[in-house]
Amino acid sequence: VFCRERWDRPGLRFRCVDLTDPGDFYDTFELVLNFQVVEHIVDPVPFLEGLRDRVGAGGQLMLTTPNRLETFSENPYHVREYTKEELAELLGRVFSKVEILGMHGNEKVTVFDRGRAKAVKRILRLDPFGIRNLLPRKVVEVAFARLAVIVRRQARDDSGADKIVPEDFFVSGTDIDEALDLVALCRP
Repeated sequence: VFCRERWDRPGLRFRCVDLTDPGDFYDTFELVLNFQVVEHIVDPVPFLEGLRDRVGAGGQLMLTTPNRLETFSENPYHVREYTKEELAELLGRVFSKVEILGMHGNEKVTVFDRGRAKAVKRILRLDPFGIRNLLPRKVVEVAFARLAVIVRRQARDDSGADKIVPEDFFVSGTDIDEALDLVALCRP
């Protein structure tokens, strides 16, 4: 409903579809985008198969997910994060061609992320015995969401960084282990 109200345009339509059971949704596309989802799914293969089935002839899927090697904060919403090798292996089960690239940030992003990591360490020092791991999931999720706002604010204040904008990021096929996020380009 939100999308229909906000982006009402001639010829544009929105559908909410479970890709593991798409019913009568058979549409295919030249480009299928999937940003920051796969890390939230317990068994991602059926979901990835649904994405693959939406890619038309000659088309591709672009998928992003956090790079586990660069994660400095626990995220209770993530079931699993991946390295480039793990993501390539997973996607290779479903797609015939997989290329993994890295999403990197410029110096402003790097300074901001260092500030975030420092703020997370300060917060985690308050729980040296890992009591957070014994709390109900809902409590951890609410705390995480609230603490994430504090972490970003502290990082922004500590770094003095201007607003981070899309131009502060770039995709590269080098230094992927140091990338913030993994970017997968997949063909059926």
